[in-house]
Amino acid sequence: MNVHDDADSHIDALCHVTYDGTLHGGVATSSVTTDGATTLSIEAARDGIVGRGVLLDIPRLPDDGSNRVIM
Repeated sequence: MNVHDDADSHIDALCHVTYDGTLHGGVATSSVTTDGATTLSIEAARDGIVGRGVLLDIPRLPDDGSNRVIM
């Protein structure tokens, strides 16, 4: 279910997921309290994340029958 329409901007922090009783990298789950996480939080990205990407319009590529992407 997408509750953010078509503009998603949600990132889960690594402190939201536990596996085998620990957080990412073996961090103890006790590092997360009702006051927040002392490590693995998303706080480092509070001012934003900037990156680059490449958009490929695959359906518009010519099909030469080889199943290769031609650029």
